[in-house]
Amino acid sequence: MRMQMLTSILLLIVCLVCFATPGITSEQSDISNDAVQLRLTISRFDNDLQKHLKKALQTGPERIIQCQNHPDTLENCLSGPFRDLPKPPVTIRHDTSGPNSKPTPLVDLRAAEERFALYTDRVNTTNDLLSRAGLALFVPRAT
Repeated sequence: MRMQMLTSILLLIVCLVCFATPGITSEQSDISNDAVQLRLTISRFDNDLQKHLKKALQTGPERIIQCQNHPDTLENCLSGPFRDLPKPPVTIRHDTSGPNSKPTPLVDLRAAEERFALYTDRVNTTNDLLSRAGLALFVPRAT
């Protein structure tokens, strides 16, 4: 009787482990896929931001704005102190050379968060400059 009970409990534990593991793996895979999709969306938004900024430069390159501590044209400001704004954004790569650096959903999610933070900073800086120049602000549009 005791042996049957022990066998039943052991069989129940094995079944739970077998059925729970694919669910956890699937959930982690979903998180990684969502993080990748989020980074791709942010990248598309960042490309739209660059196009908007180039169009604004064509519209009003000679508009005088307060560029850091002195007045200057929008074009000079974007080729001087804010020269990184019109350039393509930096790609974030995580170190995968360490012993515990296996790609995980949290690493993917962290990369998406960093990408979003960089994008948000670029949007805020761009819109600040565009508003000073009296030009249309950038508003990302989901498609």
